[in-house]
Amino acid sequence: MICVFFFCFQAEDGIRYLVRSRGLGDVYKRQVLHAATSFTEARLRNDLAQLVAAELISPQGETQQGTYAFRHALIQEAVYASLLTRTRQDYHRRIAETLAAHFLPLVETQPEVLAQHYSQAGLDTEAVEYWLRAGERATAQGATREARIFFDRALARIGPRDDEQRWRALGGRETALFFRGERAAQRADIAAMLELAETSADDTRRAQAQTRLARYAGPLADYRQQLEAAQVAIA
Repeated sequence: MICVFFFCFQAEDGIRYLVRSRGLGDVYKRQVLHAATSFTEARLRNDLAQLVAAELISPQGETQQGTYAFRHALIQEAVYASLLTRTRQDYHRRIAETLAAHFLPLVETQPEVLAQHYSQAGLDTEAVEYWLRAGERATAQGATREARIFFDRALARIGPRDDEQRWRALGGRETALFFRGERAAQRADIAAMLELAETSADDTRRAQAQTRLARYAGPLADYRQQLEAAQVAIA
């Protein structure tokens, strides 16, 4: 029978709502399973039928769409926990690569799904890129809480020498924090950006960080700091 792992994508609390009912979270589309395995369509249908008969999964909506879900969350968690770490990582890698190669619309609209799979696969370089995309997309949609979570996850995986991605992640999170009104955390990110700009001796980054500092000072009515930061940015 098909390895039940392919029904076991573990969405963490911060993004569970984003992947629910979208084909890879708590529900599962047959076309994704078919692409991620080497099984024939006939074998896949047979294995899914056996899982349904065993009451491990159940069809969702119109069955001709090939969408299924676990009947109980505990089954999902038990199956996932029973796999060796290396096996789990390999499956996550295969699913992420399958999505990237064959499901471009999903990659564009739900980059957090690939980010999660790459993270679970231990592939931090790939994971960071998709966490950043997810954060940027969430910010553009006004989902600033989720954006902060995504940027946090990117920053947790960025290597110490990867200044480009760190700058991108800090800038993305600072923007989300600005819209959320989290001034203390926003100020900390601006300080980190100023430090990074000085470390790299990059005048463009210095100006961008100072511009963000001016924006930070505005809602606090700290017009002196706002003016000083703007003047430094212009210089």
